[in-house]
Amino acid sequence: MSLIIDTLKKLKKDNGNLSKQVLPPGITSDKENKNFRLIYILTGLSIVLGIGALGFFYYYLKYLNIPPQKTYIPHISKAEQKLKEKVENLDIAKALEKTKEENKKQPTTNGSLKNSQSHNVLTQKESKITNNYKSSSVIPTPPPIENKEKKNKEKNKNKLTLYEINSLIYKANKYISSGEYEKALRIYQKLYEVKPSKEILNNLLILYIKTGNEKEILKYLDKLKGKILMNLTIELIKQKKLDFALEVLNKLKVKDSYFYLSKGILLESQGYLKQAITNYELAHKLGETYIADYYYARALELEGRYKEALRKYKNIYNIIDNKKLKHIIRKRIEFLERIMR
Repeated sequence: MSLIIDTLKKLKKDNGNLSKQVLPPGITSDKENKNFRLIYILTGLSIVLGIGALGFFYYYLKYLNIPPQKTYIPHISKAEQKLKEKVENLDIAKALEKTKEENKKQPTTNGSLKNSQSHNVLTQKESKITNNYKSSSVIPTPPPIENKEKKNKEKNKNKLTLYEINSLIYKANKYISSGEYEKALRIYQKLYEVKPSKEILNNLLILYIKTGNEKEILKYLDKLKGKILMNLTIELIKQKKLDFALEVLNKLKVKDSYFYLSKGILLESQGYLKQAITNYELAHKLGETYIADYYYARALELEGRYKEALRKYKNIYNIIDNKKLKHIIRKRIEFLERIMR
């Protein structure tokens, strides 16, 4: 009995829910499909209307040229405020001129004393305003803006890259080896303008001597120091321009170890050994350079002072690292040791 009652209850429930059809999973009813279609249509319409409204707003702003209303108070500088006051004063002055002309046209009567007084007051104000405007009407023009790009371009015109400098040095040295000193001189002049180094100056001065333009060296007197001065003196001696070498040395203000060394080399070339030795001694005291000591030892050897020369040569040999000069000094030591046996 209980089973029959349970089945009847289920049948009643099923009859009441006949409208609700049980479908397999993943499949929806027709009503649900209609609802979804309606939702899709409404969302599509809202998207289309939104895009249309945005397009209309863009067209409205762009093509109708309607400026947006300012919602901020603009900041007025002191200069702008002064200029505004000047313009207002000018407008007042023009208005007063108009009233003055109108009053002139109208006939005056005996009872118009008050009007004339007020008119005089207005003219005084007018004159003050116009005078102030005339005195301050000239607005100072701002200074011209410097074009930094042009300046940088002009500066970079004379600049060369490291590759360009090295290629020019190689080209100039090739001209020197082939005896084309004029071409090499032009290159070194350009190089010294761009990169004024000691090495380039040394070669430039030697080329001035080789091309017969040694007078140009006098422009570089303040640069003649150290090995540059020594190399210059040696080159002038080679070219037999001893008088000019002495002129250059006499014009120099700085007298360091290389000055006395160069002077000693020049005096030695002229046969003044004693004077050369005194200059070598001074060079040794001031700088203690091994080059000065070598020339000093050589001058002593030429003068016949072999013991002193041998001692100097040995001192230099133990100090220097230059293999070429070391080889020369060793030969001199061997020669002097054979003589003194």
